[in-house]
Amino acid sequence: MNSEKDLIETEEENVPEEAELSEEANVPEEELSEEEKTPSEEEKKEAVRKEVLEWIRTFVFAIALALVIRMFLFEMVAVHQSSMYPTLADGQKVGLLKIAYAVSEPQRGDIVVIKVSEEKNLVKRVIATGGQKVEIIQSRVYIDGEELDEEYISDDLVYSDYGPIVVPEGYIFAMGDNRPSSIDSRAMGCFPAEDVLGRVCIRFVPFTVFRRIP
Repeated sequence: MNSEKDLIETEEENVPEEAELSEEANVPEEELSEEEKTPSEEEKKEAVRKEVLEWIRTFVFAIALALVIRMFLFEMVAVHQSSMYPTLADGQKVGLLKIAYAVSEPQRGDIVVIKVSEEKNLVKRVIATGGQKVEIIQSRVYIDGEELDEEYISDDLVYSDYGPIVVPEGYIFAMGDNRPSSIDSRAMGCFPAEDVLGRVCIRFVPFTVFRRIP
């Protein structure tokens, strides 16, 4: 009898347990219809509208940034004169750094753009600043009695004597590097420092003469 009982228990142990499947597992997944997968016409229009608005914002921002840069920071200026030859030639384009004198004054040797009227600007080199005495003797420039070392001009230039004069405070005395052909402070007087639009910092057109101007 014990053998028969043991056999029945063994058979019960060998019966595999039925896997219980949850109701969730038995429910087939719902598939999206083609219409639900494809964006509607309204959704397409909304996406296009958002993209157009983004492009408009980007364009407006770029224009505003360019205007701010041009008005307050940097501007390209064309040279329409030969008075700065050989440093600058007629037709060349230079970069004007407008914020150069935001916290300082023009210094001797700087090449600057000076506003002389609503229609006309001049590109000249600062020779002397307020309080300094300027005199030209035999084509040599003297500042406070000392000869100015001007390696940026041609050695064979001949131009008239001038002065002496003392530059008023708040003004600059400026001349072109091509002295015989330059209309500058010798004829127009000293320029107010507040009329200086900025410092020429780079020469970049044509690209064959590209270089930084210290």
